[in-house]
Amino acid sequence: MTTTSLIYLVELGGNTRKNPDLSGTIHNVFGIQVGVSINLFIKLPKRPRKPRAIINYHAVPREWRREEKYQFLEKAETIAGVKWQRLTPDKKNNWLTNPTDEVFESFLPLGSKSAKANKAGSGAAIFKLFSLGVVTNRDKLVHDFDCEKLGKKVQTFIDLYNAAVERNLAEKRSKNADSLIDVTDARIKWTRQTKASLERCQRSKYCKRLIRETLYRPFAKRWLYFDPFWNEEQYKQATIFPTPDTENAVICVSTSNERPFTALATNTVPNLVAAGGFGAGTQCFPLYIYSENGEERHDNIPRSTLDRVIIQYDDNTITRADIFHYVYAVLHHPEYRTRYAENLKRELPRIPFAPDFRSFAKAGAKLAEMHMFYEKQKEYRLRRIENKDTPLDWRVEAMKLSKEGDALVYNEHFTFAGIPPDVHEYKLGNRSALDWVIDQYRVTRDEEGNIVSDPNRDEDEQ
Repeated sequence: MTTTSLIYLVELGGNTRKNPDLSGTIHNVFGIQVGVSINLFIKLPKRPRKPRAIINYHAVPREWRREEKYQFLEKAETIAGVKWQRLTPDKKNNWLTNPTDEVFESFLPLGSKSAKANKAGSGAAIFKLFSLGVVTNRDKLVHDFDCEKLGKKVQTFIDLYNAAVERNLAEKRSKNADSLIDVTDARIKWTRQTKASLERCQRSKYCKRLIRETLYRPFAKRWLYFDPFWNEEQYKQATIFPTPDTENAVICVSTSNERPFTALATNTVPNLVAAGGFGAGTQCFPLYIYSENGEERHDNIPRSTLDRVIIQYDDNTITRADIFHYVYAVLHHPEYRTRYAENLKRELPRIPFAPDFRSFAKAGAKLAEMHMFYEKQKEYRLRRIENKDTPLDWRVEAMKLSKEGDALVYNEHFTFAGIPPDVHEYKLGNRSALDWVIDQYRVTRDEEGNIVSDPNRDEDEQ
């Protein structure tokens, strides 16, 4: 960008992943699923220094078929045959702006980097602190459905690591960690961080209390070994969930250009992609923040935000929990998600003041309770169909939906029918909640066929 003088961009569209009503074979110039564009980058000789290149943009109509796009290109022949739009960035350096930008900008930000850093004059934000979810870089080793199995896995790789430390000490602190380890051993994963610790001869100690429940994927909890030594990045999660007994509520959001906006509440440590936004990290907004030992609790919604909402609605009974639930309801409102879909793809949400605060807060509280304690909700009765030609079996290998989506094939023995169509409309990223459960609650194996992840429980088959 710094060496380019002129940019010409022709947007030919045809992204069937973003626009499911289109067909790649009909609407895409290459017959593929992703969008296609033609980009020309021109460097002019002896051009005066300017802060930005000049960007000229043209987009063909979204509904055009492949033949229409070909005709357009043949008729244009050169850049002179295209009617260009000169793009001027806004104050946030967005080149393509939306009609909703000005209105969206007037809403109260969910969080901001300046407010998070306590900068003077940073302005109001609903939440003071926010954080990405946990990144481990060794998910298979530090996550498991079974708490005891996880503990054994962790003890094994810690023993392997400490043995390498002892070898390093015996060899008088070799600077080459690779000479001390076996990178082919699947029981441990060596990353740059652990290699550096090995070279410094830092030992690791297993602590059962560091095993925590985690929201690994939407509506799919697992156990996590929550140790900064073995987690590549914990960000601020240790101040959100400092102890196994910490009580908190967190709104997780995922902002992505490739997937629909997602919001999901949790009361456990969230993974980096817990909200379903692969390619975009989950940003977490907690109701409370804690000291490292968990003994001191502080409100994460500032007093200034509480006062502003109280004044807006002339109601001094409004609490921070009410605001938390109000926000959660707004983030799920269909009109909000549709109208500001483009804004939510590129920045953190901003929250408008709805006419009826109490209705939103009440709905958000109920929704958050359902999402955080989904395993305790009233069961939706399905019709159980048993295959009499097979023995009774509760074990799951890999569930799947029927072609019509109205039945869940649990295994060869069980099928559960009567799934309502509405189930598939509630999505997190590109999948419904049910799709996430089917994807996560299955047996996975490594290349040698060894079980890596198993949701089945011998002590509780059902």
